[in-house]
Amino acid sequence: YRDDYRGIAAYIAASAGPDDAILINAPAQIETFDYYYRGPLAEYPLPRQRPMDAAATVAELEALAARHPRIYAVLWATGESDPERVIEGWLDTHAFKALDGWFGNVRLAMYAFPRSAEGADVRPAGHVLEAADGGRLRLDGYSVLTPAPAGGDVLQVALHWQALAPISARYKVFVHLVDAAGNIVAQRDSEPGGGARLTSDWAVGETVIDQYGLLIPAGTPPGEHILRVGMYGLDGGRRLSVALNGQEAGDCIDLARIVVAWPPSPPPEGALDRQARHDVAWGGLRLIGHSLHRLGSEHETTLALRPGDAARLVLYWRREPGAVWGRDVAVS
Repeated sequence: YRDDYRGIAAYIAASAGPDDAILINAPAQIETFDYYYRGPLAEYPLPRQRPMDAAATVAELEALAARHPRIYAVLWATGESDPERVIEGWLDTHAFKALDGWFGNVRLAMYAFPRSAEGADVRPAGHVLEAADGGRLRLDGYSVLTPAPAGGDVLQVALHWQALAPISARYKVFVHLVDAAGNIVAQRDSEPGGGARLTSDWAVGETVIDQYGLLIPAGTPPGEHILRVGMYGLDGGRRLSVALNGQEAGDCIDLARIVVAWPPSPPPEGALDRQARHDVAWGGLRLIGHSLHRLGSEHETTLALRPGDAARLVLYWRREPGAVWGRDVAVS
């Protein structure tokens, strides 16, 4: 009951594409997972043996990446199966992590592999971030490998950092996709390199390539969005200040305009990140669910609001078949 394989299987079945794959890191998981998952996706038990043959495991990961656009990694007791983080370390370096969450005592991570060099040219940035410990970092450039994603896609972003002065503290990077109303529709917060390239370990002058995958939620309305990045301290969460050409530029960097496209087909309801389900109709509209989180803490499984917090409410609507519209409808 505490290991929610049912929830993992349901999420994968609803959100995965036909060419995606599943990685299962512990042999004991396979029978339990397959009890709930009856889908067609290929399953890869890695590592194949204990102790791990690192070279053979990496070779299989390379072959897997060549065959599949995305992989769902079902992870349990990784300290026993992969104490050196060979698998996750390789994936953090060669793929774009877009999901990493707990289903009970089991963790589900999703990685997207780069499929094309289109749009991958490094665009200059040049923003300098000032750290409280005296460290200075510069965002030299960035790449966007998916310039026109749709809901359910993974926006692949690579950031090119360089340390200008020694950094003694650890900082997290935030990558946000923000809509025209200022709402964060997708985000990833992580220490650089998926936690493998801590800022406190950066050498002055070293270039660090840092990859992020932003899973654009199924059902996201199409339109123009802003790709925004920055850093904040692990202790207290205070953002680093930003300067451009010697001028103060706030505490974040707006990198690019990203147009979210219409998906080729409506998403299945199982792919929607609903905390609660509803079935309430108004004319040709039906409210089918909602989610409510503290702003910036969408990964938290329970709502914990404090005085002064901002909350993010997402409503999920469905247009009824045959509904004809002649006017706009406002929600209050």
